[in-house]
Amino acid sequence: MRVALLIALLAGCNEGGLGELSDGGAPPDLSPPPPPERCNGKDDDGDGRTDEGCPLRITMDPADDVQPALDGTRLAWVRKRADGTNELRLKELPGGEEKVIASDVGLIALSGNRVAWTEKHTKIFLYDLQSLQKTEVMRASTQYIYDLALDGNRLVWGQSNPGDVWEENYDVYLYDVAAGRSAPIAETAFGQRNPLIDGDIVAWADDRSGHHVISLTHLFEIYAVDLAAGGAPLRLTQRMGGSTVGRVQALDGGRAVFWEMRDVIKPGEDYWHVIPTRGTCELAMIDVRSGTRTSLGAPEMLEPGSDCAILSWQGWAIALSGNRLVMEVAPTGVADLVLVDVPGGRRRPITTYEHSRSTHPRLSGPHLVWMDDRYNQWDLFYMDLTDADAGDLFPEGRAP
Repeated sequence: MRVALLIALLAGCNEGGLGELSDGGAPPDLSPPPPPERCNGKDDDGDGRTDEGCPLRITMDPADDVQPALDGTRLAWVRKRADGTNELRLKELPGGEEKVIASDVGLIALSGNRVAWTEKHTKIFLYDLQSLQKTEVMRASTQYIYDLALDGNRLVWGQSNPGDVWEENYDVYLYDVAAGRSAPIAETAFGQRNPLIDGDIVAWADDRSGHHVISLTHLFEIYAVDLAAGGAPLRLTQRMGGSTVGRVQALDGGRAVFWEMRDVIKPGEDYWHVIPTRGTCELAMIDVRSGTRTSLGAPEMLEPGSDCAILSWQGWAIALSGNRLVMEVAPTGVADLVLVDVPGGRRRPITTYEHSRSTHPRLSGPHLVWMDDRYNQWDLFYMDLTDADAGDLFPEGRAP
């Protein structure tokens, strides 16, 4: 009797799958979790990547390495030699061979197989990394080219026009690689600054609705064009009274990021000489096509030397890619980078090195590159943010 019962029980187990749970689910995974990643040059967690979340120094030349531009794992930058030579260099991340593309460069931009640069801030060249063809970009006569951005077959820049003594008439230009011609995007008699391009969207800071204030330079609003929709100028922000926005910090997925400062000028005040050390400042993002505005942090009080007052006028303090944003904070002397979740606004430190400035972040997917002077010169550092949400984020290069 007992033998028959045992046979019946074994038969039941085999029919249902020996070792399965009573509800038909898979048995629990009792294997130990992989070890945590550590900043030691090894793939500790066995995921095929090494030292993700660790700051890795990727340039070590005695010269200063500055102006990183990033697309995927392809990196371009400028190496400033002691003799005054500025070399445009290129490599694959993290450990690819460095290649010199050009010398005597000013601004640079990178997209896919194309890299662009300015020469003496009055000429623009475009280089195809596959065909090895170098092209001088046709453009209008200019006094100075002050910004440069490239995406796919389109190049944009800002330029001051001849005779523009007071720097009033700055325009944004677009060059179409396939057509081989350039034209102003939204030509006005006012100031257009810091154009960025993302696909069909071009965004910039524009002062046509508010003008000179010495300490603020200009009172800006954010404008954009959607080239796929005909390219008519879109006014994205509405400046109210003594408020202004900084330059466009980043543009990705049709979303523009900028600092917005409110109440820096009070009614009846000396409009010309006001200093932005009061009011509030807020980091914001706006979707160009829908006009939806998203706050990326609670408003902060403007104070002398505040992050916002200093960083809002720079075009290199923030990088955006997908749902990740990297921003520089505390720019007076020592400065660090923080990772901001979009949306949500959660902030986590990326760098916490005590005696250095980490600046000029550039982000493409999970790949982050920035400038850092912790070795008493400007070097480029790299971090893989793939597993940042899983805890692989080690600001000082040491795993806990």
